[in-house]
Amino acid sequence: MTLNCYNIIDGTAIDYMHCVLLGITKLLLSLWFSSEHSRDQFYIGRSASRVDKRLEEIQPPSCITRKPRSISKHMKYFKASEFKSFLLYYSLPLLSGILPQQYWDHHALLVIAIYNLLQHSVSPHQLDLCQTLLTKHCYQFSRLYSERYMTANVHLLLHLPDNVRQLGPLWAYSCFSFEGQNGILKNLVHGTQQVDKQIISTYSYIRSLLLAAANFSDRTCEQHFEAFKQLYFKHNMPEQRCKVLENVYLLGKPTRTNVTETELLALSTYGLNQTCKYLRIIFHGFQIQSFQWKINVQKRNNSAVAYRPDRGGLEYGLVQGFFVVEEGSSPKVYVTLTKLLKHDSVQLQMQSHPHWQIPHITACVPPTSSSLTIAIPLEHILSPCVYISFSDVQCVYLAIIVNLLEKD
Repeated sequence: MTLNCYNIIDGTAIDYMHCVLLGITKLLLSLWFSSEHSRDQFYIGRSASRVDKRLEEIQPPSCITRKPRSISKHMKYFKASEFKSFLLYYSLPLLSGILPQQYWDHHALLVIAIYNLLQHSVSPHQLDLCQTLLTKHCYQFSRLYSERYMTANVHLLLHLPDNVRQLGPLWAYSCFSFEGQNGILKNLVHGTQQVDKQIISTYSYIRSLLLAAANFSDRTCEQHFEAFKQLYFKHNMPEQRCKVLENVYLLGKPTRTNVTETELLALSTYGLNQTCKYLRIIFHGFQIQSFQWKINVQKRNNSAVAYRPDRGGLEYGLVQGFFVVEEGSSPKVYVTLTKLLKHDSVQLQMQSHPHWQIPHITACVPPTSSSLTIAIPLEHILSPCVYISFSDVQCVYLAIIVNLLEKD
């Protein structure tokens, strides 16, 4: 390279979508479940039906676009986003007690490292930890799975921390955004002839609409533009949304019939006596909804959140409702939650490396009718969570969404 300002080593990004998800995660699943490895210690294909049953019981939030599918029937059709959800959120709870412990511990090294490298920001301490975890993962890979599977993707894991140190978190330059833009371009084509002209023509039309919309403050103009986006980009815009705070929108109409006495008692700790609540909001681009919201509840769970109270560490809960209070010049939103207690005797932990914690997945006691209801300000919520519950396990798992920026 003749560019003095460009270093081909430090300036070239490793795409984790192809390296980690479509490369290593897919390889591991093939090793674990393919019958050609039936004599190996890591083979768990005989437990495939149990794994599939657990997968079917998971109700991911709407921000995870694809629901879990059967590994035995559909793995060869998995998209990169499905491997991502499996790696970061499902795999450790799912395979606990099924994958032999030394292989589960080895896989946990990869999960913790990739989760850290995908966060909104990554500290120097986290980078050093990830380097240690990935080095140990790669060192043990040949011993556990044989040198035959020491692929280039496995080697590239060693360079990911330096990649993040030079260029930023893995989500900042992954191929997910480019694949998403390809989907948008595809929606601009409505025929088989002269595809290039169709894209140019539709794009020019969109630009002219944007310029025209900037000259109008009329609400009708905005509604027409939203309808246009639905037509061309298949956006599912809510019927009614109201902005209350930056990056926070209330959805639908408020209700007075579903406010419980325990919610009123919880709100009274803030001196509030609200009887009008909302069941859904958009929070930094993610939908959070009350578990009382009945639409699509059999397939999705958008009520699980992680929050941090004024004093204390990270806590978890299931949203009951949202209450808007006018305080001075700006409104304030309070959330009522069913508090989830952390399980005393069940937590995911590596037996071979007990000093390394799995920070983003926590085992909690399943909620009951007697669970405590609390109220917190909306700003205490940190992130939506994946709520994982298996019929053969006496706890539930809460996995924190890795960041609020990268979409599937």
